[in-house]
Amino acid sequence: MTAAASAPVHAPRRPSWKCRRCEHDWPCPQAKATLLREHERDVAGLAVQLATYYFDAAMDLLTVSPEAPYDRLVSWSRPAPVTRLPPAGPVTTRKALPAEPHRRRPARPRAVGG
Repeated sequence: MTAAASAPVHAPRRPSWKCRRCEHDWPCPQAKATLLREHERDVAGLAVQLATYYFDAAMDLLTVSPEAPYDRLVSWSRPAPVTRLPPAGPVTTRKALPAEPHRRRPARPRAVGG
């Protein structure tokens, strides 16, 4: 067996939720990259997997607030909100058109007895 095969992967060590390989808070940058690569076309699968990790971490890390495991395990995977930039150039406004009175169509004469 090679040294690379025997080296631990970037997986969580419970109950501390530190990386088994690099001792950073899990998921470490390498674990995040691996998870994103594994779930490249399965965003829902990634969300389910991270929600499972969140549940387990919340049970293990009872001394921290519930937001801490969420921020660490789930929030990084969500895309940043898109902010719309204002249009380039001067802002123009349309002037309101004067209100026109409602016009009725003239009634057509009806044929009688037809």
